[in-house]
Amino acid sequence: MKNTKKLKKRIIALTVTCVLMLTLFGRLIPRAAAADNGQPLLTEKQIITKACELLGVKYELAMKGASDFYATYIYGRDVIETTGIDCTGLIFWVLVSQNATVKHTDDANKSLNEFPVPLATYYWHNGYSPYSDLVLNVGGRTAEIPVTRNKYDTYDKDYYNADNGGFIDPGSAVIMKTEDPSDEHGWIYIGYAEGGKQGIKDLLQKKYGITGIKDEDIVYNIKEGNHWRVESTAKPRFTGYNVQFYNGGRTSVVTPIYKTGVVISNRRTSAGGTCTGTAVFKLAGLTPKPDDSAD
Repeated sequence: MKNTKKLKKRIIALTVTCVLMLTLFGRLIPRAAAADNGQPLLTEKQIITKACELLGVKYELAMKGASDFYATYIYGRDVIETTGIDCTGLIFWVLVSQNATVKHTDDANKSLNEFPVPLATYYWHNGYSPYSDLVLNVGGRTAEIPVTRNKYDTYDKDYYNADNGGFIDPGSAVIMKTEDPSDEHGWIYIGYAEGGKQGIKDLLQKKYGITGIKDEDIVYNIKEGNHWRVESTAKPRFTGYNVQFYNGGRTSVVTPIYKTGVVISNRRTSAGGTCTGTAVFKLAGLTPKPDDSAD
């Protein structure tokens, strides 16, 4: 009889404990979700660091750094060194390799959602203006992608100036419109840094912890300013000079070095006078709207 009473007491105590734990757990879940919602889907560091992983890789049209346009298998640098990558392919690879997708929400544009991320410049704009219905999804968390610069109707090669009067955000995707659609271009904005090649290397190291950048992978023209980007370019970029000495150092031959492929550049535009405008899509620092259950 005594044992039966003790058993009943234990069962009651266990039941009360379980109820309390379930209640507490139910309260913590929304709070955890709310805390998670406060974290950015992607950070500047994630985007820029990932893009810089491909510095020195060759340019190859229509290559996206994956086994197919659906990103069934995402290649690493070792494979991309052989296959190459194009300008929008760099943006594509940076996103899909971090479990991110970019999709349209307007019904009229959903036919463009076949691939995980826009494949080419014309997937980012309709020919007249940038798409404003794009949504970033990272691991099931979503946020609308703001268009922070919409200058598709105005020739303005200073792509880094945002519509709000400031500079665009580091980690943003920049899509350039041109008179010839085949000449359009895209890249990822890094930020502002003075001091030429050493200045951008210092910025990457201090702000993002990126080291080991080679001078040959940096395109610098003093006339172009102090805003930097990482891009995969088909057009040869001047990166410096190669000096060879002969006759015991009495004579020398100076040869300019031009490079294509993935480089860091301070160019303000891409195709000279053919540029007719740029649009900028903010990708870093986006946070999803708080879930209603977290209120």
